[in-house]
Amino acid sequence: MLKIKEPISIKGQAKEFEVSLPSQIEWINSNLYLFRVNGCAAKVFDDINGINIADFGRMGPGPDEFISPYYGGYDKENNKIYISDISLNLFREYEIVKQNDTLIFKRCTSKKILRDNLSFRATIHLKNGYTIGQTIAGTNKLFILFDSEMKVHHTFGENPVKGIETTDMYPFAGHLTAYENQFVFAAMHYGYIVSYIISDNGNVTKLWEHYLSRPYYEMHANKFKWDKERNRLGFYDVKMSNKYIYTLYSGKKDSPDNYVPENMLIFDLNGNLEQNYLLDKQSGRLAIAHDSIAYTLYSVPDVGIAKYPLYKTSN
Repeated sequence: MLKIKEPISIKGQAKEFEVSLPSQIEWINSNLYLFRVNGCAAKVFDDINGINIADFGRMGPGPDEFISPYYGGYDKENNKIYISDISLNLFREYEIVKQNDTLIFKRCTSKKILRDNLSFRATIHLKNGYTIGQTIAGTNKLFILFDSEMKVHHTFGENPVKGIETTDMYPFAGHLTAYENQFVFAAMHYGYIVSYIISDNGNVTKLWEHYLSRPYYEMHANKFKWDKERNRLGFYDVKMSNKYIYTLYSGKKDSPDNYVPENMLIFDLNGNLEQNYLLDKQSGRLAIAHDSIAYTLYSVPDVGIAKYPLYKTSN
């Protein structure tokens, strides 16, 4: 088990937003994106003054509309974002174009996802053109590797909860992030985090993994169920830069009144734990502006974003 160092308490600058609870938040080019809110795939807010400068994508089954959009990465060199829609079985690429005081999203490509009866809940796009999908059904592996045409290259990643033989992978779900061709998966229902790198020909190398707590579970009529008394929840979000991996870690029991993370754990790219911050707000989603500023999403008493200064990491 990875030993967690004593936390440093930090306070954030809070700002409430009159929106529904976002599924993801991202910081892209000095703007904050709130995904799946108020009938939009995303609402975009100016980082400086908090003004809603653009809305991206309507919810619906029509052309360029979305049913279940999931942000899957940003190409900084070409100013493009990647969006997968599992319900529509589509993977789309958009160029972000600044026009006066707003943003226009120009669709570049739209590809059918050919998933071979595999189900997944999240994707992250890599620099070499591959896309990682985090599986929830159809295989006993954690991940799907899609090629540049969104065809299944292969599945990989053993279930970290040893001794479980199942193709129902939903209990082991979590969050994905990537920098270039290295990606990180952080499990939500148990304290597990792992990093891989994907070569240009699709070879997979596990770089490191950590258990922050032992997974406790029960089996009833061959059905997997987490032990809510002994098991500790894991990660509610994970983001990655060219230097660090940022996570929101719970480590709490799955209780109705106190389960959302209060700790931000920061790792270097080699998996070394650099810092443990204790936040003044329970936070369920995370965005990184740069290595000294983080944004988190809170929902009590209302939906809002807290901006936290991050001090220099140290061992």
